[in-house]
Amino acid sequence: MWRRGSAQEAFLFKIPCGPSNQKRPSPVILAIAKLVTKGYLDEQFIQIEMLQDETSPNFVEDVLMLFLRDSTKLVNDIEQTL
Repeated sequence: MWRRGSAQEAFLFKIPCGPSNQKRPSPVILAIAKLVTKGYLDEQFIQIEMLQDETSPNFVEDVLMLFLRDSTKLVNDIEQTL
């Protein structure tokens, strides 16, 4: 599904777990980890997520919304052309 040393593997190893950690991962992190493990999110998503920081906390959401908006427009353009 994903190769050793990949961004997916790096992401999954960042998730705190085990009795030594008092802080539990957020539900969002757990949901993303599940999607990564199942292969629904690939390395590109993880790379985009790594670009998000305090100065742009909604970076992933913004990129995803741009993708969805642009892809919807492209599909509509293709349908009109056909």
